[in-house]
Amino acid sequence: MEWNVLVRNGVLQLQDPGPPLLFLRSQLPGAYTTTRSSDNASRILFWDRHVERLAQSIEILANEKPCGFSIDPAKFPCFVDYLKSLLQRSLQIGLQRALELRSEYEELLIMAYIPGELDKCTEQEQTTCKGLDKINTQDHEGLEVYVHISRFLPPLSEASNPIRVAIMGFGRIVPNAKHTDWIKARKALEKARPEGVMEIILSNDGDLLLEGMVTNFFVVSNRVNTGVKVPLTEDKRWKGVVLQTAPLKGVLPGVIRKLILEICDEHGIPCEQTSPSWQGRESWTEAFTTNSVRLIQSISSIQGSPVHRDGTNEPHYWQQDSWEYLSLQAPGKLTQFIENQILEKAAIFSLSVNSVLKV
Repeated sequence: MEWNVLVRNGVLQLQDPGPPLLFLRSQLPGAYTTTRSSDNASRILFWDRHVERLAQSIEILANEKPCGFSIDPAKFPCFVDYLKSLLQRSLQIGLQRALELRSEYEELLIMAYIPGELDKCTEQEQTTCKGLDKINTQDHEGLEVYVHISRFLPPLSEASNPIRVAIMGFGRIVPNAKHTDWIKARKALEKARPEGVMEIILSNDGDLLLEGMVTNFFVVSNRVNTGVKVPLTEDKRWKGVVLQTAPLKGVLPGVIRKLILEICDEHGIPCEQTSPSWQGRESWTEAFTTNSVRLIQSISSIQGSPVHRDGTNEPHYWQQDSWEYLSLQAPGKLTQFIENQILEKAAIFSLSVNSVLKV
């Protein structure tokens, strides 16, 4: 049975807000972050890191978006702690209600959303937003806080359930911020997604690959063609390969992306923050996507098409006979190792649901 819980500024909303994407698409532009529970809804994965990520998005949007935030989090040295305290009450109330609604084996999908300022939005944006009052943001105390919780049924192992991906569509305009504008902008790509394809990989030139619509993207390459320097602590199991992912300047600095880079440092896995080149795909042996809900998903097939773009993400050309295909080992040895490490880290960097409920 589907259910959704919404808490606004510590007050449970009685009306069903709908599923997460539909809710965000009906609201004011703003920053958001999404995570989930684990172990029978007893822990929230990487909650502190998600709050830090949310604060970072607000700071970026305050500086770069005309419709966003007039506050400057950089002026508040304890802004992350303040944001965490703002979310605390709404998270507590949302969890209480969600635990009443959930069924056995269901986990919780948890989204925190901070809208921008209504008076900074265009007239069109204001008319499409539902149920939001004008916000006074003369200082950081004017922030509105929403916590949305819904059901999630995770498979036993994401890496063991390989997916197909397709290369199509431009990168995001403000890639470093998790902003609700992208949820609306990607609708055209979602409609054009080929049958059986679970994720679309973005690229501004059809060759250098950035990230997925809702994921970060990694490939494992033979080191012969990369020139990457061998780390002093290299684990001999990964001799001859290198993990590649796009640099931060063009992609979302995802929580799991950052965690994987830490895992590489800890275990001597050669890693390079360079956009994988579709033209160099013959050196690829594995590939996977990551995000905070699915954690890690191995890729069994990638399909790319010649670039025909008109400056938008509207797909006008992609034809079935124009695709080029690459099959990969899925899940590969390194992908499985990283998945195991992520699960170990999740046990360490998780927030106990009971600790939230007892506050």
